[in-house]
Amino acid sequence: MVEVREILRELGRLRWRVSRPVEGVLIGAYRSMWRGEGIEFADTRPYEPGEPWRRIHRAISARRGQPYVWLGAEERQLTCCIAMDLSASMKVYPEKLRQAAIAGGIMALTAIKAGDRVEWLGFTRKVVFSAPPRRNESFVWGAFQELLHCQPSEPHTLLGPLLNFYAHLHRRRGLLVLLTDGFWQDGEEALRFLRATAQKHLVLTLYIRHPRETMHIPFGRLPYREVETGFSGVAGGNLKPPAFPQASLRQALLPTDANAWEVLARVLGMAPL
Repeated sequence: MVEVREILRELGRLRWRVSRPVEGVLIGAYRSMWRGEGIEFADTRPYEPGEPWRRIHRAISARRGQPYVWLGAEERQLTCCIAMDLSASMKVYPEKLRQAAIAGGIMALTAIKAGDRVEWLGFTRKVVFSAPPRRNESFVWGAFQELLHCQPSEPHTLLGPLLNFYAHLHRRRGLLVLLTDGFWQDGEEALRFLRATAQKHLVLTLYIRHPRETMHIPFGRLPYREVETGFSGVAGGNLKPPAFPQASLRQALLPTDANAWEVLARVLGMAPL
């Protein structure tokens, strides 16, 4: 069980210790470093099938002989929705839920300092917790505590229902932060939902992994038992996040023994994927 008071105390210390870095790195980066539909020109990239043709940059497309899309620097004042995976696989190691809570707290703190609204969601195979978007800190941190105390009965993870819920809830462009270990039962279908969501919204997926789940197996196989389904099998290799070409969809591996602040600063400050 995650100690909520301990997490909040740690975030309180972080708030004062890195106040200026938060303002200088994260608040600027998690908006202005995104490339999308902002009104200020920032960059171009090759056109992907299914994107609106109105965004095609005709001059650059003509020069390079293939279609390119116009990318603007995203504006601020977006609703920041932080969705936390509460399934059984996230609770096998207590450090996973703790690391997810710290990363979510950092993003909430950053959004509040930027003047954005913060919304909390908790999900398993469906949305099991929802708190409306707020700018008021007392409501934001109160909902955060309720989320961490939530005890869903469903152990399995499905990403599709969460993304459908989010799409129906948010008609306007927003920022969705996913805190999950990536062990979804809907597999490839979930990745299609993720790409579709990123066509309209900004999506940051942080894959929370315990060191035992990210170990490299140079040869042979490792027996395992899937905690959510009871399925037994063998695995080998490294569990790495999938790669996406979309600039509005970013992902990073966040091990439980890593510094969440450093990982977030790196992924939000890097060049678009």
